[in-house]
Amino acid sequence: MELTGKGDTWALLGLNCMLLIFITGLLALGAAAIVGGLQINIFDVQVWGDGYAKLKIAMKQGSWPRHLPVQSQALHHDLAEL
Repeated sequence: MELTGKGDTWALLGLNCMLLIFITGLLALGAAAIVGGLQINIFDVQVWGDGYAKLKIAMKQGSWPRHLPVQSQALHHDLAEL
């Protein structure tokens, strides 16, 4: 089987599309792990605003401040969710 010809461009295009689909799947898997495992809603704009405000404080002080209040969330696992 020789790899020269008109079909090679379509094969290369197909492999590139498969790579993009694979990377998109990994990003979706990572987002699902953050939302499901860490209980952080990364699709909420307020979460990003709070993170940006904390980052500005950290950059101003030179290191991450230890006195910032941590908002802990209770993890509720029901059998219906599993």
